[in-house]
Amino acid sequence: MSNDAPVSELVQRLRRTVRNQELLTRALTHASYTAGKPDTVRDYERLEFLGDAILGAVVVHELFTRHPGLEEGPLSRMKASLVSAVSLGQVAVEQGIAPDIRLGRGEKRSAGRRKNRILADVIEAIVGAVYLDGGFDEARALIIDLLGERLASDVPAEAWGDSKTRLQEWTQSILRERPEYRLVSQDGPAHRRLFVIEVELRGILLGRGEGGAKKSAEQAAATEALIEITKRGGEAWLKEIATVSA
Repeated sequence: MSNDAPVSELVQRLRRTVRNQELLTRALTHASYTAGKPDTVRDYERLEFLGDAILGAVVVHELFTRHPGLEEGPLSRMKASLVSAVSLGQVAVEQGIAPDIRLGRGEKRSAGRRKNRILADVIEAIVGAVYLDGGFDEARALIIDLLGERLASDVPAEAWGDSKTRLQEWTQSILRERPEYRLVSQDGPAHRRLFVIEVELRGILLGRGEGGAKKSAEQAAATEALIEITKRGGEAWLKEIATVSA
């Protein structure tokens, strides 16, 4: 789906009935895209504000209900992790939303579709759009679809927001091997280092990331790899690699 195309494919992936699909188009529109456009082209910021509140309320209720043995402290940490930019960014990657986000030229050049903050904002905006279109129950059902496994899991919530962990789990479950990270360069003075790292799988370059530390650069590379694998077909593509390499 191109950035200017109808959002019918997104509706199918979300498994929702959305009557006003213009709301979803708006949910995919970053403020940078609206520069120089008519006033009718609006960004997702108001929808994101609304969706953020709804997401928080639903997550708190679900955690409270699903984990009766946990006290306030652990519940608060789980909630913070589940609605964090990293976690929601990963959800956006899993849903194949990243390529559909409408960005201005500057954000495109700076790899805006790999930025967890933008990816998370879009997820929240989509929640807001579904709420306006179908009401609270529809928005709640969407949130549970998107986060259900995380909400019910006994795995520490922080792990779900870890792109490296998710990538490794995915590749090991199908290929029985870990992706390989390679340091490409490190520049700058000691107090302002910039690390560039690439991640490969069986010799195929899947992602490249930058960061002020090796760990953050690896996370950025893993996020890009998850986006790339999703674009290539996700699990089906990994299984195809396993078959070819066998």
